[in-house]
Amino acid sequence: MGLRKEYLDFIETNIDKVFKNKKNLNMLELGNQHIREKYIKEKTGKDYFTNLGYNHISVDLNGEDGALIKDLTDPEDFKEYINYFDIITNSGTTEHVEPHTKQYECFKILYDSLKEGGLLINLNPDAEEIKKEGKWKKHCKTYYTKEFYIFLEKECGFKLLENIVINQLRCSALAKKNNSNFTKDKGKFLSFLYERVKWYDDKFKSKKVICEILRETNDYHQLDNDHDIFIRDKLATAEKMAKKMAKKLKQYKKYCEDNNIVIEDIDKYNSSTEVNNDHEIDLKKRKDKNYKTGKSLIWIINYQ
Repeated sequence: MGLRKEYLDFIETNIDKVFKNKKNLNMLELGNQHIREKYIKEKTGKDYFTNLGYNHISVDLNGEDGALIKDLTDPEDFKEYINYFDIITNSGTTEHVEPHTKQYECFKILYDSLKEGGLLINLNPDAEEIKKEGKWKKHCKTYYTKEFYIFLEKECGFKLLENIVINQLRCSALAKKNNSNFTKDKGKFLSFLYERVKWYDDKFKSKKVICEILRETNDYHQLDNDHDIFIRDKLATAEKMAKKMAKKLKQYKKYCEDNNIVIEDIDKYNSSTEVNNDHEIDLKKRKDKNYKTGKSLIWIINYQ
């Protein structure tokens, strides 16, 4: 995601709320973050915060830019840092922790690594914002909510200092109150997070390949001989199946909304009518008048 001016401002403003003297504070940065502003001479978060006087450590599985190779789901990797850090910054990192259920272990590690009175700062894609704008729609598997950080304050031993949206990111600052209150209810913890899933079968790996096969099959079998008629009939059957899938998609949408699951593109492709309309637009672009069947199969390929 990278560090831009507005993100750095959010981080530093909240540090100022908690610490008057910022020299020699121990800081953990999740990910080897890069600065995305040309006017800032430092090119990495490590250089930027080190030059401000912090004792800076970054962790990333890629091990680049001086980052330590640590697994954010494995407490053993952080056992030497229990109650060690004054500040932890999470700028576009924990949303990539997988599987989704490991979010609990990840945040428990961050909690354990903070000193009492320490500050946890998070900037991660917001679940409600992607429904409106979708800028971070395919960025990650986990999306965060306002309610999640309220829950962390109520049941995970934090004091919530700020909980806002910047550039469709849920930005929060939490001060750790004590060492004994992190919730043991993993299910409740996860219930405040949204998970983006693709519900199609794993055998559908490439939308480009599927799309090309369907269209080529139609385009090359337009004669009135028995063979071409047979092929077109088979594709007509496939179209009916796709329409049934589109109907199921509407049902699945309701299930996802009830269970805090985010499905990419679900609002765009939520009925067979919308699927067909979308495909007609695509046909006009291709100027292919011979493509007669399989219209709603576009619904399938948009989920790969």
